[in-house]
Amino acid sequence: MSFVGGRKLTLTDAPRAVHPVENGYVTYASLEADGKKFMAAQFFDKEWVPGEETVELGANLNAENPTIVNVNGKIFVSFSGDSPFDNQKTCMWLHEHGTSRVKPVYATRGMATVEKNWAPLVYKGKLIYVYSLDPFVLLHCDTDTGKCIELKGSLPSDVGATVLRGGTNFMDTGEFIEGFCVSKYKGYTLTHKVRVSTKLDLLRIGEPVLYDGTHGTVPRSLWMENGTTYVSAGPKVYEYTEKSWDAKVRDMVDALAYASSHADATVDPGA
Repeated sequence: MSFVGGRKLTLTDAPRAVHPVENGYVTYASLEADGKKFMAAQFFDKEWVPGEETVELGANLNAENPTIVNVNGKIFVSFSGDSPFDNQKTCMWLHEHGTSRVKPVYATRGMATVEKNWAPLVYKGKLIYVYSLDPFVLLHCDTDTGKCIELKGSLPSDVGATVLRGGTNFMDTGEFIEGFCVSKYKGYTLTHKVRVSTKLDLLRIGEPVLYDGTHGTVPRSLWMENGTTYVSAGPKVYEYTEKSWDAKVRDMVDALAYASSHADATVDPGA
């Protein structure tokens, strides 16, 4: 499995989430300047020509790591930033694209000091977050209030102990609900495809995916156009393909699986 054909969206190296719309793409980039983290919203047409207007958002929140989904015709951007709550440093936030509305996302119990990397998906017209993959915890979020309740699994959950982190939004492919997560191994960031059933049961976490033959880029968004699956990672958009791996990559996966089986916190790359 691999990502191929990276198309650089801008002259910067900013990670960028992408969401397709009828006449182009809504994008949110993660940027940092003058000691502040913030996002820049920018529109691209179908030929990836950028629009003239760039809107900066979230500098007062140290906003970063956006992901995008469409809930009942409204585009929502999830991101992490400074928390307004007592005894919490970082929380998730929800911004309705095209408006000034933004709100913290929270559960009434079980929140950690740092909350980030929640992966959004839309299920039966509702906003759901994959809060954790190990253990598998799903939260249902009210887009009007930002309040979340447990849908599967329970809080608190020790996400700090897991090697898996959220990456992209999840997408309903008809047969499954799929997205990409990341793990860390010896300083490398590995990307894995995650498959969830249409009944919201975790089915598998796949082998590491390569970007043009390399590792290390965190994916931010996933979508499909004309039967082709695309992923944005870093400043580029990649076409995702599933194909047989050569012997060199297979040896790498076998080595990762062996190392994982001898570690305290494990991921089975071949699961």
